[in-house]
Amino acid sequence: MSTDEVPRLNLAPKRRKPLSLWNPLDYLQLLGWVFFFPQALRWYVEVFGEKRELSACKSWAERRQWWRDSPIQRAFWMQGLLTTIIAPIGIALILYRLGVSVDVFGVTWG
Repeated sequence: MSTDEVPRLNLAPKRRKPLSLWNPLDYLQLLGWVFFFPQALRWYVEVFGEKRELSACKSWAERRQWWRDSPIQRAFWMQGLLTTIIAPIGIALILYRLGVSVDVFGVTWG
């Protein structure tokens, strides 16, 4: 190796199985990916997801069939939705327990 080459680091996640809807640690893994390593989301879909993209489906029937045929991406979508809803509420509850004034309406609709 010459002195001007920098070794490449393999930072891809080392998961061997898809995320589980029922494992709370997988939700923490998803949050970590979103905030600290967003490339992992694309890697996850490439490795575990359906090879045909949703954007290639032209009709609603094709999209519905794609949704039925790709359970891993459907679960990934559900986890993203649940994380988006549960994480802010959980953080607001923790702050409330610590005595910080929290606008519940703002957290709910924000």
